[in-house]
Amino acid sequence: MEVSDILQQLTPTLSPVQKADLQAKLEAQINFLIQHNFSQLVYLLYRVDVSEKKLKTLLQQQPEKDAAPLIASLLIERQLQKHASKNTAQPPPPANYDAERW
Repeated sequence: MEVSDILQQLTPTLSPVQKADLQAKLEAQINFLIQHNFSQLVYLLYRVDVSEKKLKTLLQQQPEKDAAPLIASLLIERQLQKHASKNTAQPPPPANYDAERW
């Protein structure tokens, strides 16, 4: 399962067990990318819009920790922010939406 597939499964309605399972899968994929295709990881972080400043700060504050869980948690946080933003930013269509369409 690729990182983008895992990220698409992340929703605010996941149970803690489901979220932990997806985080573990995400960490494994991130470890793979760190070791074998770092440029793809950088592209992924850019595409998901993870804050570079936040990532650097987090990695510097916890140099003894494995980077994959830290990166995974930032990806999950950003994905859930996107879901929340999408749900609050889009007002529902008006009741007569279909009648007004051309």
